[in-house]
Amino acid sequence: MNFHVFTLVWGTPFVRKYVELALPFQMMPGNLPALAQDHRVIYHLYTDRDSRPAFDPEINALEEIVEVQFHELEELTDGTRHLLEAAAALKAPEYKYFIQKFCVRDCAKRAADEDALVLLDSNFVVADGGLGRLAGFWDQGVRGVMVNVLRNTEAAFVDKWWLNSASVGPRDLFDHARDHFHPLHDSYFIDSSAPTSYPIQVCWPVDGGQVYGRSFLPHPLMIPVRPAIQAYQSTMDYDLTLRVCDDDEITVISDSDEILVCKFSDPGHQSAFEPGQPLTPENLALFILTSTHNRHRRFAAVGNRFRGSHDSGNWDQIEPQAENFIEMAYQEVDRIISLGPQLDARFLMYIKSYLGPIEDYMSPEMEPAELRNLTGENTSP
Repeated sequence: MNFHVFTLVWGTPFVRKYVELALPFQMMPGNLPALAQDHRVIYHLYTDRDSRPAFDPEINALEEIVEVQFHELEELTDGTRHLLEAAAALKAPEYKYFIQKFCVRDCAKRAADEDALVLLDSNFVVADGGLGRLAGFWDQGVRGVMVNVLRNTEAAFVDKWWLNSASVGPRDLFDHARDHFHPLHDSYFIDSSAPTSYPIQVCWPVDGGQVYGRSFLPHPLMIPVRPAIQAYQSTMDYDLTLRVCDDDEITVISDSDEILVCKFSDPGHQSAFEPGQPLTPENLALFILTSTHNRHRRFAAVGNRFRGSHDSGNWDQIEPQAENFIEMAYQEVDRIISLGPQLDARFLMYIKSYLGPIEDYMSPEMEPAELRNLTGENTSP
């Protein structure tokens, strides 16, 4: 069995953070070494030419575990144009997402159909054991593995507290992560004083410092290599797994003891977003209709228990509250849809996107152009 691991990172500062903070966790015994024990693991690193020296010397240790292949962005073409030329006119964050989508498709082309594709961000920290479990999921017939990611500031990892540990399990990782939640993650909490205006996750505090979460757009940690990868239109979280897998092939991780993924960012990341209103089922319903697809509901139906080393959480109290809140939001979605004849064309476009096949899903990345087409506005730059 072949597992293809995908990572995209360029720019010397970002490469150094990847090799110093993220890569050591991937090389813990229950992660890449466990995955490579009985399977071929090809690790694809996408970067630009100038950044290649910044991977040394740490990359040598990775090469002792798996087969590493570097792919330079300057060498990638779509048959008519070089990748960087095609992306040159885009601004952040569209520039990054365009390159990411292109590289994911390129990585899939280098694999065989029904190989496994493991999708990592360069700022992912994976607790020991998480990557090794992917082989077990595959053997059970699971093809899509989705994870609700905890967002942290870099302060959770820059002191390299794990250096004297051969292994860092999920509970130890959570203990360190929860003291450094990113402001964006704080905004996902149901009682946040600065709530997000874009609630891709909803979190509840649990006794003992634990966290209970629901996610509409979990990260696709593993998917099968299939032709539909070449057709996905948005970012990985929005439509990739749903295009590639049937619902019964997908599992959502429900307990951090199984797989825990943290994502570190600068504290100022996405700081430009305006805070939203306190989260209610009604305004969550508007997010669901305008930013998700009906198949994302099965992701949000699965709760995730994030546990620390002293788990004494009141899960039985929190889980019914969360279930009721999410269910009320979807009841409001159904009510809004029932008002279809009374709604304007702009909102009907959202409903069509939400209810239609995933191939017609208008993700937020695609939304502006689609809405301009609908309303007849000028679409020229």
